[in-house]
Amino acid sequence: MELKLKREQTKRALSSLLELVLKFKEGSNDIILRDAMVQRFEYTTEAFWKYLKAFLKKEHNFLANSPREVIRTGLQAKLYDEKLSSELLQMFDDRNLTSRTYVEELASSIATRIPQHAKHIQDVLEKL
Repeated sequence: MELKLKREQTKRALSSLLELVLKFKEGSNDIILRDAMVQRFEYTTEAFWKYLKAFLKKEHNFLANSPREVIRTGLQAKLYDEKLSSELLQMFDDRNLTSRTYVEELASSIATRIPQHAKHIQDVLEKL
């Protein structure tokens, strides 16, 4: 049951993120919209890695305790290929940068990568 709940939480978070990604893609220069998208990105990645951690434990009996370890373990379990694994690791690097400090230029740069990060989360969820 816990796995199903974590999956649903991740899907809801991703849906919330995608809503703003679509608005942001339309060429918005709205700083509030960008910052809201970054915030949703942060909690979506948090839900995603915790779901992936639970999935790996339940379905593959693999233990991993940090986002980076979870991504590497997912590669080991052949949930995705090396290219996607590398991109997911970059996604967590971006999440760490946004959640620990606020720098305007950094937020703008990461915001341009969030649509691709959201797609990667969506792709992994569809495979599981």
